[in-house]
Amino acid sequence: MVAKKIDDTVSHKGLSIIGCEAKAGKTVVMTGLCASLKESGYDIRAIKPITLSNQNTSDSEHRFISHITRQAQDYKVSYISSPGMLSSENWQEAISISRSPDQITFVELPGSTATPLTWTNNKTIFWQDTANFANDLGLPCLLVAKYSFECIEQLIVNTAYLKRKQIPIIGLVLVRTMPEMESVSFFPEPIDIALAERTGVPYLGTIPFSPSISVPYIRQGNLIKLISQSLDILPIIDVIGLPNIAPSHINRSTLAIS
Repeated sequence: MVAKKIDDTVSHKGLSIIGCEAKAGKTVVMTGLCASLKESGYDIRAIKPITLSNQNTSDSEHRFISHITRQAQDYKVSYISSPGMLSSENWQEAISISRSPDQITFVELPGSTATPLTWTNNKTIFWQDTANFANDLGLPCLLVAKYSFECIEQLIVNTAYLKRKQIPIIGLVLVRTMPEMESVSFFPEPIDIALAERTGVPYLGTIPFSPSISVPYIRQGNLIKLISQSLDILPIIDVIGLPNIAPSHINRSTLAIS
């Protein structure tokens, strides 16, 4: 298949979802945010055009996205078995898939900010990573971290890397991915204050663990409710330039969850 040539003249709006590591909760954040905003009347699609696994392993993730957002998977997915295996043609094709002049698009990116996606022939730059892809995509991003003792350090380091790549960061999101993390607090000061002082990027909230939500088993549970109650969505609406039609159930104040 011949890759489509990227047209930088086409106006497109959206958001990239980037993680500090694999399995940080990006799929839950993107899918829940998209579904919550669609429930509020916004026309948004959520896609995952590049996957760091084979098709059998990642099939449930794409089915989860389609099921929760109520949209068919109408795009090609590039499956790469290990970092650096994405071809330049598939890179360009994934960029084209992620840009739509007619619909706001949320794009989940693979791995972490610095995961190598494709090797190059350049003698000074040996690979292009997830941050390079985000830069080519030209969308602001959310940075997601799994709630853990290392999460503040991960967010500080990854925020600095994204800023170095000149990628606008709308906000930082934490996800409690394990039940044992639900009642644990690692930090003596509120996370929103710690992150604001150290990154200069707004903390939008922490998504609590819910046993009723499962990506592998494609269970939605109370995901939309958790997103709308746990995240400050207004900065996302403002930066993307969505019309202000959000109903009162959308959280308009950052929650300081430590």
